[in-house]
Amino acid sequence: MKRNAIAGMAVAILTLAVGTMSLRAEEKKHDRADALAAKLALNDEQKGEIRKVFTEFEAKMDPIEDQVWMVHHEARAELHKLLNNDQRAKMPEVVKEECEKQLQAFATKLGLTDQQKQQVEKTAMQFEKKFKDLAAQNPENARKQFRELKHELFTAVGQELTNEERIRAQGVLREEFHQWRQPEFRREHLKVFADKLALNAEQRTQAEKILTDCEQRIEKPVAQLKELHEQELAAMDKVLNDEQRAKLKEIMKSRGRNQ
Repeated sequence: MKRNAIAGMAVAILTLAVGTMSLRAEEKKHDRADALAAKLALNDEQKGEIRKVFTEFEAKMDPIEDQVWMVHHEARAELHKLLNNDQRAKMPEVVKEECEKQLQAFATKLGLTDQQKQQVEKTAMQFEKKFKDLAAQNPENARKQFRELKHELFTAVGQELTNEERIRAQGVLREEFHQWRQPEFRREHLKVFADKLALNAEQRTQAEKILTDCEQRIEKPVAQLKELHEQELAAMDKVLNDEQRAKLKEIMKSRGRNQ
């Protein structure tokens, strides 16, 4: 198997590490100003000001998100190098099993119907090959395409959800994001992949080192993104009236985040 095949262990572990950024990307695609205007009953002047805020902070966040993407891309490549031919051959099966588990857990938490579950899974599988093909490219050239493809994926999945489900989905993903930041939770999940792929002791040690290094490298940019998001919320707050501020706080709380 070529280097461009996405290492399943890396996908499962690193995808959720950018969960909060992916959510912001999904909102961008849908025009966040229009969505917020509908939820908060913004007037035209407020909507225009909110759009300016979003545009300003998206320009600040995008380069940092690209930096995180680069680190993740490099970690995936390093993890893939650890595997032998037999392990690489078994990887697609392991990836499929773990993806199905994650999708099932996601659907259960949102209370999706069987039809929604099937469609979300179908959509995710359709994008799997696109991401694999993109990973084959030079990371510098692929970053913009990766961001656009990520937008398309979240847009496609979002179309299968109701407005309330989309709001709850953001809270669910943020909850999982915080879980993945816990070393014990990460190591437990890594052990599942290591066992299924029959990694030896040296491979397990090296995989943990790669993931630890990845987390250390993205710690600063992730903190920067968090700070920028807080600044964005503060800028939005100045545009709103008291009633709209209260409503926004409720929305943020429902997404698993307190303003």
